[in-house]
Amino acid sequence: MKKYFLLTVMLALTTACSKEPSVQRTVESPQYGFTVFINGIAKFPYEAPKARQEKVQGGYAQIKLGMNKEDVKKLLGEPDAEFMTYRASKGKETLASSSWAYYLARREIKFANEKYDKIVFIHFDANEKLYWAVPSNVERLARIGEPPRD
Repeated sequence: MKKYFLLTVMLALTTACSKEPSVQRTVESPQYGFTVFINGIAKFPYEAPKARQEKVQGGYAQIKLGMNKEDVKKLLGEPDAEFMTYRASKGKETLASSSWAYYLARREIKFANEKYDKIVFIHFDANEKLYWAVPSNVERLARIGEPPRD
C-alpha cells in the first residue's frame, strides 16, 4: 500500500493520459486549495475529527469506478484539497485530470510523511469520472482501479 503513496503523489503532479507530446501543469483548485487547508491546521501533528474519519472511511467502501464527483462527495464529504492537471498540446490547454485528497492525519506542515500521514486520494479523469482511488496508511481500505497506462 505504501508503494502507492509516492505513485499517487506523482500522479497528482503529472498525468500520462496521452501518447502525443504535451506539456502538463498541475495547480491547486480554487475551491479546495491545499495551501488553505494546510495553513488552516492549528497544531501538528494533525488528526481529522473522528466523525470526519468515519465518514471518509465508511463512504470509501461504497465508491465505485466511474462515479462522478458529486456522487463521491455525497459519500466522502468535501475534499481537503484538489489538484487540477492541465495538458497543453498544439497551443490549446485542456483539463487532463483532477485529484482529491482527504487528510485523516498529517505529521507536519512542510513535508508529507510516508509512514505517518493517513490520506485518501481520489483520481478523476477529464470527464470527472473516478478511475483510481488510493488510501495511504488507512487500515481496512484497499485501492480501487488503476492509474492510466502509456
